[in-house]
Amino acid sequence: MDRDSHKTAENALRTYVTAVLLEALFGIPILWGVMITAVLALIYTLIGGLLGVVITDALQAILLGVIVTAVAVFAWAKIGSLENFMSSLPENYWTLKPTDGVMDLPMIMGWVFVAAFA
Repeated sequence: MDRDSHKTAENALRTYVTAVLLEALFGIPILWGVMITAVLALIYTLIGGLLGVVITDALQAILLGVIVTAVAVFAWAKIGSLENFMSSLPENYWTLKPTDGVMDLPMIMGWVFVAAFA
């Protein structure tokens, strides 16, 4: 899949997911949710232009950074220390050759390959 097709599929998925959310929260049918989402995105882009989209992306990045930091702080407060975290893990957690064979080294390398070209 080339880069443009990937971006088109990603945008279509975002529109669909938003429509599903509108259906779950407000009972709006999926088709209407897709149309409402697409029209609102189009209007927002036309009114604000590319600068509006860039500013929104920057604000989302800042918000994401704040949220990730807050989650890390709360998680650290809940765990207490690195020793508590390490002692609560299963015995073979850090091995690349687990006994269950679910996530062994070939599986990890396969996902690294997939992530490199995603």
